[in-house]
Amino acid sequence: EECKKALFLTDPRDDRGAIATAKSPLVPEACSWILDHANAKVLFGKKTDTQLLWITGASGMGKTMMSLFILRELESNPMRLQDTTVLYYFVESQDAKRNTSVSILRGLIFLLLQSRPHLMSHILSDFEYQREALFSEDSLEALWRIFQSMLKDSSTGKVFCLIDGLDECREQSLRPFLRKIAECVNPTLLNPAGSLKIVLVSRETPDFLSEHLSRFPRHADLNADRKTKPLQPLAIYIETKVAALVQERCFDEPLASCLSEVFHRSGDGSFLWVDLAIAHLESHTSEQAADVARRLRPTVEHMYCTFLQKIPGNMIERAVAVLQWVVMACRPLEVSELSAALTHTGFEDCRSEAETSRIVMACGPLLSTSQERVVQIIHVSVKDFLTATSGPLWSYAGLFQFHISVDKVNGHLAAHCLSYLEQGCLKKGPVSKLEDEEKFKQRLLKFPLFAYAVEFWPEHFRSTASCPINLFSPFFKKGSSIRKNWWLSYYPDTTRRAAWTAPRDFNLLHMAAFLNISSLAQQIEQQLGLETRLNARDSHGRTPLEHATVVGCIDMFVFLKDRGARQPLICGENLLILACRKGHVQITKYLLDNGNDVNYTPLHSACLFGHFSVAELLLSQGANVHSATAQGWTALHTAAWTGHEDCARLLIMHGAKILDVTNDGWNPLHCAASQGETPLVSWFLELGVPIDSTTAMKKTSLHRAAQKGKVATMSVLIAAGAALDVQSCLGETPLHLAARKAKPEAVEMLLAAGSN
Repeated sequence: EECKKALFLTDPRDDRGAIATAKSPLVPEACSWILDHANAKVLFGKKTDTQLLWITGASGMGKTMMSLFILRELESNPMRLQDTTVLYYFVESQDAKRNTSVSILRGLIFLLLQSRPHLMSHILSDFEYQREALFSEDSLEALWRIFQSMLKDSSTGKVFCLIDGLDECREQSLRPFLRKIAECVNPTLLNPAGSLKIVLVSRETPDFLSEHLSRFPRHADLNADRKTKPLQPLAIYIETKVAALVQERCFDEPLASCLSEVFHRSGDGSFLWVDLAIAHLESHTSEQAADVARRLRPTVEHMYCTFLQKIPGNMIERAVAVLQWVVMACRPLEVSELSAALTHTGFEDCRSEAETSRIVMACGPLLSTSQERVVQIIHVSVKDFLTATSGPLWSYAGLFQFHISVDKVNGHLAAHCLSYLEQGCLKKGPVSKLEDEEKFKQRLLKFPLFAYAVEFWPEHFRSTASCPINLFSPFFKKGSSIRKNWWLSYYPDTTRRAAWTAPRDFNLLHMAAFLNISSLAQQIEQQLGLETRLNARDSHGRTPLEHATVVGCIDMFVFLKDRGARQPLICGENLLILACRKGHVQITKYLLDNGNDVNYTPLHSACLFGHFSVAELLLSQGANVHSATAQGWTALHTAAWTGHEDCARLLIMHGAKILDVTNDGWNPLHCAASQGETPLVSWFLELGVPIDSTTAMKKTSLHRAAQKGKVATMSVLIAAGAALDVQSCLGETPLHLAARKAKPEAVEMLLAAGSN
């Protein structure tokens, strides 16, 4: 239960429901053509030669509508994907809980466990020693390994996975995730996830999407239907939407015909333009509708300008503030939070949530408010429009004031959040939702912006280069109780660890490194100096340089190194090993380029945690593939133990010896069998590792698999001719071990195979 609670971030089913509620009603007739598309036919059918389909389209072209349609079709017609588990995730750039590769994996794993609860066993061993850290933002490698392990479990069966809005994932997080997806369905790898079919839905940007996905089947224009159809999808959509408007407003037939004609010859070809045009007409009478329709502006961006021009002059200043907060917020804000933010900004009349809601409504279709009183932009294109440095926003008189300078506004929001924390909400001490949910709720009643300010001022600060900070202010001054109480509120809810485990003796430079804010470190240097802080250790014995290494911020790391930060051994490992263990390629390269010893076992760490790119870099720099630990473990042993097939193959390509044994006589086959890494076991057998080779304790690979109850691996070994009754130095056969360790399935398999 602890693991389930730690895994949960958001429920993809609820996210999907909220999107369906917020968007216009689905028009199936405008989407059904996808089912007849050649690539989709293969993907949704029983053939397996196509495992991934990439659907792309420009902003507003109905991509999310298509995703909702595909899921509905699959769920309403089980014969399309018989005996298949359907997984999905909707990425949301405006929500910090839903815009990283780790959040995607957590959501997919959560859904998979809803239909296959027994797969929890694939997580528990990692959770036992990593606890909540297993689900932190730097855990992509571990979570991907777990997800793949779940997919390869024989009981999982076939899986269909749809990820919508992939382009809205944070760029640094998306790059390694794309590589893993591409590898996952690559038939040249040892064990491609043949039971997995994936649909990725996104815009065509950023450009690196094509670098990873161009070799897969792609449908690149959602508004291009088959020529055999009399109506294109957009035309069908227009007819449906206009008919609904006519019925709702009781428009007569001549007006209905007029609107239909205007819509078919106007607009920019996007579904979003149709929605905005309908929304604009809804606020006009039947007498006005025809004239308004003829004057509809030609693009989505020009329609946005129309709505901004309708904001009353006495509300513009507050509307600008609302748009800045809603567009740049790290997650959607509740009306109560937005009211508190506006009040703190200086708009006293916004203390009333009703007044705040009135301003939100004045912003027209650019913003929406859910039934749960959450305010957000209606489409990611709203942010693109308001943050653009050219375009329609700059063409209309007076609208430039709505422009959002990303750097400048992030600086303002960071400053407002810090100022809010200084105004009394931490006076009664720290509080976190993780440790005392009731007390946390009471704090929010009095200080609605408390949770947002605590969690996200660092994110806004990271995103700006123009936020001068007074380091003598109440939050930053030496010995600040406000900063201490913030830290003990922030740490539990962001790391999922108890407050008492948070490091103390945590100076400002520690904080800057931990939060990955290099600009704050620069201001500390300018205003306070670094001498007493640079090599100081917190209560965990860590220096700012180690925190920078753990986080993986190359700018912060180089800043500290250039100022003379020492490079200590940390718990027996140096910074190079730590960087390799965390998978930080840039820091690893920096250390190698600056004289660190490549053979001080960083390769083991990279392979242990599956950091393929780091392992590749180390080997290209001359790392010794045969280097062994004091216990005789090579990097190949560690890759076999953790099941990282790509790393194992890389090591073999660079000359790793498949028959090398540890001090305890373990070869890579023993390691893989012990952990149930069946694909590697099969491959090692193909490479010629003797199936009945024994360890120093005279145990075979079948002993190791039986002892752990790894029945899938046992099945492969038995089918390959493994001896059933080899005795260990204690006289135990695999059957003895399976019985002693209470592994009933393993016992049954061995008895059925003829074990005595």
